[in-house]
Amino acid sequence: MLRRFRNFISTPKGLSIVNTVLLVLVILTNLLFQAFCRPTEWATILLIICFLNVALYPLITEQTKLFYVSNFINGLSFGIFVYCIIFLEHINFLGLFAILLFGLGLVTFIPYFFVIQLFYKLLFGYKNVLTKILFCLGILTFLSVAFVFNSQYKTALVSIDNFKKSNFTTLDKNFMTEKILGMYFKYHTQICEYDGWRPPLHEPALVIGQWLNGRQDPLSPDRHSRLDLKERINLYRSFFPDEKVKLNCSCASGYSSDYHNDSLFKTP
Repeated sequence: MLRRFRNFISTPKGLSIVNTVLLVLVILTNLLFQAFCRPTEWATILLIICFLNVALYPLITEQTKLFYVSNFINGLSFGIFVYCIIFLEHINFLGLFAILLFGLGLVTFIPYFFVIQLFYKLLFGYKNVLTKILFCLGILTFLSVAFVFNSQYKTALVSIDNFKKSNFTTLDKNFMTEKILGMYFKYHTQICEYDGWRPPLHEPALVIGQWLNGRQDPLSPDRHSRLDLKERINLYRSFFPDEKVKLNCSCASGYSSDYHNDSLFKTP
């Protein structure tokens, strides 16, 4: 059985089919259990590009210019799958036990399959040096974007600190301060196996910023507590009146009614 599978994925068509099936499985599983919630707009566009490329790249021949573009995108995809593995945290270990539950835990290791596959292609699948360079350039681009997010988050931390010193009256409003203010009710920041309602949006920029600058809430009075969620929502409404506080969808579909009916979202 294993040999037949290996022979199947050794063909371009077979690998493309397997990659497509696994990506569809990942998407459907996330819709049901919502480990990553709904990606923000820019992240959704990037995922669509990378997922389509991972599904189709085995069919793209070296004789076309698209082949080189595809390998650059593979480098970006490699970074995305590594990001997914890191974000899953302890679920990586729980997945080993969840395999016993109808094989559900196997979904946890799909990002590993793609990381290994793409890395193998980099080392042994391509003889063209330019192809390898473009793949590595894709990874470097991913890391560069992460560096930009880190820089934005560091700058936002200074703005948030001044915001607290002003007794929450003056805020430098920008991309990252909006994300920080929207934490815990609009943007989630880490994996949660409890399928209750939780923030419906996944913002990689915010997550990466937290990873590289500590995991605590920048708005918290101290390291051991958080700003009251109701107060946080009111502040968000005050400084970002044009942004939605409650979305039309919830992260955890099984608890949609709890999310939509929560008194937190009622205007004071």
